[in-house]
Amino acid sequence: FEHILVLNGHGGNVAPCQGIWGQFLQRLETNLQFHSYWDFLDDEAVSPYLETGRFPGHAQEFETAFALAVFPENVREDAMQDQEDKEPLSATAENGAAMVETIITRVAAHVQAMIDGESVADVPAFH
Repeated sequence: FEHILVLNGHGGNVAPCQGIWGQFLQRLETNLQFHSYWDFLDDEAVSPYLETGRFPGHAQEFETAFALAVFPENVREDAMQDQEDKEPLSATAENGAAMVETIITRVAAHVQAMIDGESVADVPAFH
């Protein structure tokens, strides 16, 4: 493969991957990129859909809206009612779907930029 995008969905993966990514690039000699799906959003893209404006945020409005849009059967709305933090209650499936669509569009554009040679990973020098 000439171009590989690893699209992350868990914040806990970011630091470990960043720590080793340079070695992957050196050994594989390919356009290997690591991004989290929320990296493809910005304040302007999410502001119409989030009351809080905060993202990504674990189990908060953004992530809950995403879940309501993509896998609503996994969202425990009854549990949200009973917790002190009410931010997840602001989430809607419609807003989640709009943000997911933006993510998909931007990820597709990024992959195309990789293929076109417009987005190329910098390979760190060997030490």
